[in-house]
Amino acid sequence: HRDLHSFPTRRSSDLITTANELELSQRRWVSAHFSIVGPLVRDSEGVHTTISITPENSGHSPAVKGFYTFAMIPFVGSTADKSNPWIARKELCETAERQSAAAGKVGTGVGASQTWFPGENVPVAVTFGMVNEQMKIRLCKTKTCDNAEIVWPSILPVVVACVAYRPFFKEVQYHTSFVLDIIRVNPATGEQIIMPDVQGSIPASELRLQAQPFMGVDAN
Repeated sequence: HRDLHSFPTRRSSDLITTANELELSQRRWVSAHFSIVGPLVRDSEGVHTTISITPENSGHSPAVKGFYTFAMIPFVGSTADKSNPWIARKELCETAERQSAAAGKVGTGVGASQTWFPGENVPVAVTFGMVNEQMKIRLCKTKTCDNAEIVWPSILPVVVACVAYRPFFKEVQYHTSFVLDIIRVNPATGEQIIMPDVQGSIPASELRLQAQPFMGVDAN
């Protein structure tokens, strides 16, 4: 009879390699498309707008335990953490990943997660903004924010977002994050227009979302 030791065996490293190859071939790569669907409103409380997000899974299998987190912050003009989009993005992704990891577990207080199938998924509209105290970080030279210290009396909002998700066959966490400038343009010419910091609203037809250079989109 044939010696049992002559039969090929699979090393643990081979099994790990096979699992990694399966993950790469089947894993989902979730991105998102953003559009502004409501006016940008400046009122006595702050600034807010409504954005539509459409998750897109370019992989070959569903992405499960999906969550997104959003924030609006002022354009970088201060060293304060609250106005640094990359620090804000890191914090948002940590929150979204915690929610994704806790999805389906009893007693976590996490709401229902989403499953994103290959291709584009159903868009979701989200209304959010920033309050006056957040805007002062950008508009003032110091934290005291006296009116005389306002240095740029215009609205320069930045949208920071993170999409977190997991594969259904492996306990590993992924995310895709975004830093997007909200800009106002002339619909006829496409030229950018300054948005003065005055109360009122700007129609969605004059607003655009523009990924910041170099670090506008990031994924792990």
